[in-house]
Amino acid sequence: MRRASIITAAAAVFAIAGLSRANLLPVNSNTVVQDGIEYYIETDKVVYDLGEDVQILYRITNLRDEQWRVGGPRSRGDVIVESKEGLREVWSWRSTRGGPGDAGPRILQLEANEAREIPAIWGQLDYNGTFEFEDDFLIAPGQYRVLGIVAGTENFSNPIYRSVGLDIFIVPEPGSFALFMAGALCLKHHRRRNTG
Repeated sequence: MRRASIITAAAAVFAIAGLSRANLLPVNSNTVVQDGIEYYIETDKVVYDLGEDVQILYRITNLRDEQWRVGGPRSRGDVIVESKEGLREVWSWRSTRGGPGDAGPRILQLEANEAREIPAIWGQLDYNGTFEFEDDFLIAPGQYRVLGIVAGTENFSNPIYRSVGLDIFIVPEPGSFALFMAGALCLKHHRRRNTG
């Protein structure tokens, strides 16, 4: 029993170390400043257990000395999560707000030094490309990209698309990982017995 718990602990350490090496310096926030506007995204941590809520904060701050406006029929301020492997959108804050949005144009307007925040919680569900809740399903462990975006027409003349993002990792629950490692060790032991 003691040997199994030591093997489980060692396997967990190697898995986390491997994830950290893959991303070199995992961080839970990122900032981009472009044309006097600051785009900031933050998660509560970098590595999550499968099924654990991911707390997200997306903030847009006008650092200019004048008003900033983005609007238009296709304007969008949103938080999205993409699958890192397939670069496919698996969830968006907008999808949890009741569908594709307003029928008319939307306007994001910030006065000088004003900020707007979107706090979001992703329950690790893949919304399956629809706004129907019945076809959502739990995502698989892996690497995901969390993005804050703004799209539309700036000051009613210049089309823009701005984004800021960071990577997070979803790992299997420790019990599932221990079961996987135990199965791998048994298979290795079985092969060694049958080949020697």
